[in-house]
Amino acid sequence: MKEFKELYNTIALLRSDQGCPWDRKQTLQSLKKYLIEEVFELVDSIERDETNDIIEEIGDLLLNLLMISLILKEQKRATIKEILYKINKKIIDRHPHVFGDKKVTSAEDVKLRWELHKKNVENKRTFDTIPQFAPSLQKAFMLSKKADKAGFGFKNIKEVQLKIIEEMQELDEAIKNNDKKMVEHEIGDVLISIATLALYLDINPEFALNKGCNRFIKRFEYIENELEKIGKNIFEVPREELEKLWEKSKLEINI
Repeated sequence: MKEFKELYNTIALLRSDQGCPWDRKQTLQSLKKYLIEEVFELVDSIERDETNDIIEEIGDLLLNLLMISLILKEQKRATIKEILYKINKKIIDRHPHVFGDKKVTSAEDVKLRWELHKKNVENKRTFDTIPQFAPSLQKAFMLSKKADKAGFGFKNIKEVQLKIIEEMQELDEAIKNNDKKMVEHEIGDVLISIATLALYLDINPEFALNKGCNRFIKRFEYIENELEKIGKNIFEVPREELEKLWEKSKLEINI
């Protein structure tokens, strides 16, 4: 594709001696933070369903990915051709029902075949593909999904709910014993259980938590705005007044 080649050449020029000092300075390590930022910005634009923003953020993400591929080329570790060849081959290998003579009956059957391929052909263990630096709640969700696919899951949603109750009881016991190490341990178990419940309800807990945070911010800002209208400072207002405004904000804001 002509446009892809033009973009690649543009970024290659930026990395060259005739290019930009900032771009030449970048390394695999320095680009990590930008890569994460761009992924979150793309997800945010998709959440808002803003087409122009989605297009822009895809471009920004692609810029970072091509920059990384150029650094690998400079280090004689890989080329963009190798990267494209490998991903294309992996896609074909994981879709024998499309590119071969295998038969599947459902999307779930496809997912199972993917897992079997990764285990039997690519020799990957169950949790090998889970990123170490993924946000912890997202990681818990991914762990639960993998465990469930391996048959180490729950029979139904009710069982998951009972597991949460069990973990909450263990947390309560740790709190009563004033055992901070065990409290931390049990909070972790509670959060994993909640992530598992989200899996069984087909909800991504990372997205749910992000929406909850945004909702909390907007409701809190509502309280601040209402108090400012009457010349009050939120840090000098009794809790009872804040609670009343909070209840009012819940009627006004429910995103």
